[in-house]
Amino acid sequence: MIELRLPVPPSLNNMFPTKRGKQTAAVPGNGVRLTAAAYRSAIESATTKGLGRTKSRDYKDWIKRADAMFTEQRMRDSGLRRQVWVGNLATYSVDIRVPKTRGDIDNRIKAILDFLVRVGLTLDDRHARRVSIEEDLTLPKGECVVTIAQRDTDVSQTSRGVSPVLPAG
Repeated sequence: MIELRLPVPPSLNNMFPTKRGKQTAAVPGNGVRLTAAAYRSAIESATTKGLGRTKSRDYKDWIKRADAMFTEQRMRDSGLRRQVWVGNLATYSVDIRVPKTRGDIDNRIKAILDFLVRVGLTLDDRHARRVSIEEDLTLPKGECVVTIAQRDTDVSQTSRGVSPVLPAG
């Protein structure tokens, strides 16, 4: 089990802003009826012109602060200095505690899961089998606590009636 202290991430609503004037009027989902050819053209246009999601300034700043806090903790904790998860079958659970914040508490999860992948503590956020988040009024403002625990079995395998895959070691 690993426990990290990180800055509270921005809300998911503020992580990837829509660039004004860059959206195609014929992008599906905005109420415009399109023919199949126009739909394909709109999708190709949006993807070839680089209109995908871009990180907001707040999100980029949060990543820098989170990197700094993680690096500091890694220097102090030998458990963070070694490779923790091995192989493609490593499943894990994440518990997140945040101080009282504005907005929906669940909008903080994605940034944290992506950060864990980014720093190499988890292989991919698709391997998370349980994620919980709760408000903790004892935490200092602007700081959250993330606890990652490797699961004993691959829950996705057992739910399909296949024998559990036990981690090596």
